[in-house]
Amino acid sequence: MAHPSMFDDADPVLRRVRALALGLHDAGEKISHGRPAFFTTKIFAYYGGAR
Repeated sequence: MAHPSMFDDADPVLRRVRALALGLHDAGEKISHGRPAFFTTKIFAYYGGAR
């Protein structure tokens, strides 16, 4: 069963977190449990929301 999306791509805080996280060498992003997760070989951050 897929998890529902629990974030808004238009969120300005997510945009900033995404820019910082993906600026790291070999970093990527995937959706895990309905939230953005940033990783290299292992997940190093989840975005839980700005509220």
